Amino acid sequence: SNNTYLAENSDNHENNINDNFIALKSELDFGIVDSEVRILQEFLRDQGYFDGKLITDYFGPLTQEAVLQFQLDKEIVTSSGDQGAGRVGPATLELINSLA
Repeated sequence: SNNTYLAENSDNHENNINDNFIALKSELDFGIVDSEVRILQEFLRDQGYFDGKLITDYFGPLTQEAVLQFQLDKEIVTSSGDQGAGRVGPATLELINSLA
């Protein structure tokens, strides 16, 4: 019946939106400890940038390097010396949430 078809479609649509990904809510900087960092690390791991053995709330050097590589690949920055390189600023935040 049509009702079944509609229900299946809406379920599929929801599944496609994300894979249990909770959108990042705020910009993130090196050195912070925040549960958002865990979401960031899982995203970067799934994208192939973060190979840290532990997913944690700490934005340390491994996270910073992973963010930088992601930004360089996506051309958000052109070098590690650029403003915003290695931190999750507005452009990086928006891109992560759109890709996740």
